[in-house]
Amino acid sequence: MEKYSANEVIEIAVQIERSGYEYYQQALKRHDLDEETKKLLVFLGDQEKKHEQQFLKMRNDIDKIDLESSSQWNEVTGFLKTIVASRIFSDPESAIYKAQNSNSKAELLKNAMQFEKDTLLYYHSLHSLTGEEHVKDTLEEIIVEEMSHIVRLGLFLDKWHK
Repeated sequence: MEKYSANEVIEIAVQIERSGYEYYQQALKRHDLDEETKKLLVFLGDQEKKHEQQFLKMRNDIDKIDLESSSQWNEVTGFLKTIVASRIFSDPESAIYKAQNSNSKAELLKNAMQFEKDTLLYYHSLHSLTGEEHVKDTLEEIIVEEMSHIVRLGLFLDKWHK
């Protein structure tokens, strides 16, 4: 099982946020979106940029992060790799593909919801690995925001099914 360093884990989070941002940017290029959907996608894209900056700051403080000292680090890094490889948009090209090739607005937003759920799972895993309070605090803030994205997307999708 491959092991990631703390720096690599943070870099993966940065890439996840960049891919999410790219997804929302590509989604906004669709011609079948109403203004309400566009506002939602802009908001979610802005959130991805905000999270990217938070992770970049964390990466800059990497010498203070002690993720690798966790007794579960070896096991969990394999789990994190599986999440990223199999579920999360691991590069902007796949985000672009999903945004451009969704068959409907509903599919576009369902893809976004799945991305947010998988991202949330990744961040929960990171949170459980660290004992550093400032890292936990940042991750908790991001986790709450990711959960609100899922709720917001769910409510948006529910409106169409009524």
